Amino acid sequence: GGWMGSYCTNKSGLIGGLSECQGPLLDFMTDLQAAAGYQVTYLLDLPAKVYAAADRLGIAHASKKFDVCALAAGLGYVDFCIGAFSHVPKRANWTAFSPDMYHALFYLISQHRADSFWDIATRVFAPFSAELWITIIAATLVMSAVMTFHEYPVRHEDGDSDFGGSNSFWKSTVKSVYVGVQAFIAGDCEHNAATVPGKFANLGLGLLMMFVLAAYTANMVSMLLKQNGAQITSITEAISLKAEICCQVNQEA
Repeated sequence: GGWMGSYCTNKSGLIGGLSECQGPLLDFMTDLQAAAGYQVTYLLDLPAKVYAAADRLGIAHASKKFDVCALAAGLGYVDFCIGAFSHVPKRANWTAFSPDMYHALFYLISQHRADSFWDIATRVFAPFSAELWITIIAATLVMSAVMTFHEYPVRHEDGDSDFGGSNSFWKSTVKSVYVGVQAFIAGDCEHNAATVPGKFANLGLGLLMMFVLAAYTANMVSMLLKQNGAQITSITEAISLKAEICCQVNQEA
């Protein structure tokens, strides 16, 4: 004790008893043994064999007991050392360390939740956010309207064009938008452009479809791999999956 989590009077870096030490780690151990129903025996000093082994290994223990306590745990003379220990290679070679209790600002606990019918039905839209879907659809509609603007004056009487021989500009616009939406759903470019501006607009729509399909496929595969039995392991994954996160506020002064 004597360092972070286990503060002992006049025992900085040394071994102290319950009458000399206090701190959150000791409180945690006390609550844990009370809840689990087992007994913890606190040693006021280490066995002489531990110090003899430390001397053979060249481990100093006159002023600090961190190294020698980790060695005692590795040799089996103690089950664990209570206190914050720096995770250095030599100590890690002697014994195992518990998770870092001081630098993790949160603990993430995930619970499996069964998917509802709505979750399953809307999963096809999950790779993109609602804002991005709206942007893609708006771009498709705009490009289709641009196609009408350039193609209608020269091809509205052509029965083989996208406008089917319509004499109404607005009806032709609706027909062009329909073809654009159909191309978006099918993942293909359905417009038949004849003018140079119309061909450029058609090419832009085709590139848009290509990028959308590539990004959609990549995001969908990534989401399926994460959901295939994998657990949430970081706050970044929880945010990307839009998981519900609950925080407990400490009301103590």
